[in-house]
Amino acid sequence: MLTYQKIVFPEKERAEVRNDTIDETRIPEGHYLLKTLYSLVSAGTETACYRGVEAWFPLPGTPGYACVGEVIAKADDVDCVSVGDTVFCRGKHAGLQLMPNDSLPVKVPAGVDIRYVPFTRMAAISVSSLRVSDIELGDDVLVIGLGLIGNFASQLATLQDGNVLAMDLSEMRLAAAAECDVAHTLRTVPNQDMTPQIKEVFNGRMPTTVIDATGVPRVAEQGMNYVQKGGQMILLGSPRGEYVGNVTNILQHVHQFRYQIDLLGAHEMVAPRAITPYVKHSAQRNERICLDLIAQNRLKIGPLLTRVLKPEQAEEVYRGVLRGDETYFGVIYDWT
Repeated sequence: MLTYQKIVFPEKERAEVRNDTIDETRIPEGHYLLKTLYSLVSAGTETACYRGVEAWFPLPGTPGYACVGEVIAKADDVDCVSVGDTVFCRGKHAGLQLMPNDSLPVKVPAGVDIRYVPFTRMAAISVSSLRVSDIELGDDVLVIGLGLIGNFASQLATLQDGNVLAMDLSEMRLAAAAECDVAHTLRTVPNQDMTPQIKEVFNGRMPTTVIDATGVPRVAEQGMNYVQKGGQMILLGSPRGEYVGNVTNILQHVHQFRYQIDLLGAHEMVAPRAITPYVKHSAQRNERICLDLIAQNRLKIGPLLTRVLKPEQAEEVYRGVLRGDETYFGVIYDWT
């Protein structure tokens, strides 16, 4: 039996490390045993779980959905990995974990900084905004919100040859976007119409595509006002929180001839999870593409990695995120 640690949310707004055991000699069919090296904190989703407001996450539970690790054992019927492989997969915050075949493991390319690998999941989530969009060479693209999801959406739209402007309240996040080669950044002024500043960046034009990566309903509604007639508003951030307002503004943008914008939802589940015959896009393919881009340094990770912490510091992490401490922007747990 092997003993390992895992992070657990035992109740609302509490995180702790618990010990558990696993029998490495009895691997169930269709599974492999992963020794976790690093796992990434998804700040928005995990703090929602920490607060007990995600219906799909029962308490107590172990959070996390992005890690890199070494395969140390597997069942005979598993052919997606080999013992000794280092892989990215959708693992939790745990030192050892049994992973099923459908965990979508992707073998890590040689030469990549292993700490960067878990960021693959967030980048692949951001890819969905491109998959549903019509972004082409030279298109003006506005990304609102520069958490990890928004930063990656900005980087990916840039790689798509879009002319990208990224907006956020945080000077730190704006600086990180600039370090990641996003062409234009703009500090948002709360409750202020940013149209003049946006037009200045785009030489008098409004963007043909606006991507909301905040998940804040009020911000998303305001973002619709920034879309050029006939353009697209893409909801990439998961909407959370109550918002009281007039829905007529939203409906007019979608319905009336003077706006004619498309309002689109972007989520990784718009595509099949695994690579599927005769279907071009899938979550697994997106993750493979993003990991290759990270390995090639075409997707920048260095400016986004702000803290490498031990699992025992989990409570510190989630409380830091909740109080808005920007140094918990890009956190990975070190299980080595």
